[in-house]
Parts: sequence; structure tokens; C-alpha cells
Amino acid sequence: MKRAALDRWRLAKVLVIGGALASNWWLLVPCLSGIVDPRLGLFSDLEVAGAAYSSVFRGLDLLAASLFLVALLLRGPSAPVHQRRREFSFLIAFCVAEMMGALSPYVCAESTYARCRQLEWHLQLPGRHYLHIAAGIAEFFFLTVAAWLMFKRTRTESGAMARASRMIIWILAVAYPALAVVYLADHFGAFVEPVFVLTFCAVMALEVFERPAFPLVAEQVPSILGN
Repeated sequence: MKRAALDRWRLAKVLVIGGALASNWWLLVPCLSGIVDPRLGLFSDLEVAGAAYSSVFRGLDLLAASLFLVALLLRGPSAPVHQRRREFSFLIAFCVAEMMGALSPYVCAESTYARCRQLEWHLQLPGRHYLHIAAGIAEFFFLTVAAWLMFKRTRTESGAMARASRMIIWILAVAYPALAVVYLADHFGAFVEPVFVLTFCAVMALEVFERPAFPLVAEQVPSILGN
């Protein structure tokens, strides 16, 4: 029984690493041809239906969300002290929202084309465009709440988990104002958006890599980042 739980945790760690790799598909963009310069807007605009490689990018987002979700379920919600981690439910909700966003792509690139933004504000675009927006907002909300709950849960501790949680909160505190600026300016979003992707992946990794509350792991893996 304990051995099976340890094996599930090990598999969860492999899956969350795979999800992080899939989430960071933006690293491939400079190597691909036929793509509008992402420095003019947001990487998410590259997922507009019909755009070059958009189906690949959306597929990677869907894959990432699926891997994250399975990893979370394998790891479970328990904390090392036999308590339920409050952020767990928000991370599950984040995965569902990311799946919804991948399955309902933008109709047009609203941060790149002014006409698209105008139609968007006048509610003249198909429903799936607004579903993608709602899913994106939900992703940011759920992950930010999860990061804050993780920080509150570990703030009295002094280990690697607590230090990483504090760092994530500081990064988000700086990144959100920067995102608002680049969104309103419609430029250089590609320099800010990856910060959120990397931060969100870090939250997922911390949640899954944290040592579960079963004796076998406590005995064999003394570090929350152990093998």
C-alpha cells in the first residue's frame, strides 16, 4: 500500500515536469517561420484559430493541463502534517480552466489588431472568443489564489518550500502591474507573459513535489525535492 503511494508520487513528479515543458511552447516560437512577431502582443494570440501552428500550440496547452491535472490527482491534497492543502482545489480548477481555454481559441488576435479589439469590446465576436477570455481570467485567478494559500500555509516555515512560495508572491506582485501596462500598450507582452507561465509551472511543481503525508516517503525521501 505504501509502496504504491510512493510510486504514484514519483509518477506525479514526472507528469508535472512534462506539463511544464508543454506549457512553455513559447520557447519554440523564435525557431518557427510564418509567425507574426510576438513582441507586438501576447503569445496567446498565436493560438488564434487558423494561424500558423495554432493547433499545435493549443494542443500543447491541452496536454499541459491534462498532465498537471493527473499529477495533482496522483499526488493528492494531503499536506506533510496530515492536513488538506487549501490550494489543491484551486489548482484543479486552474487545470479545468486551461483545458477550456485550449478548446475555445480566440477568433482573432485582439492584442495585435485594433479592429479585433474594437469588435471584442462591442461584443460582436463569436461566443468562443469570450469563453477563451473567461477561461484565461479564471486561470490567472485560480493560480494566484493557490499561490497565496500556499504562501500562507508555509510562511511560518523556513524550508525550501516556504522560500519558494515567498519568491512566487513577490514575482506576481511585480508581474501583474507589468502585464497591465503591456496589455494596454499592445506591445512587448511576450516579455511579460512568459513570467506568468514559468511562475504558474513553479506553483504546480511545488504542489506536486512537496512530500506527501505517508510514512514511507517520510522515511525514504527527507527532502521535498528528493528523487
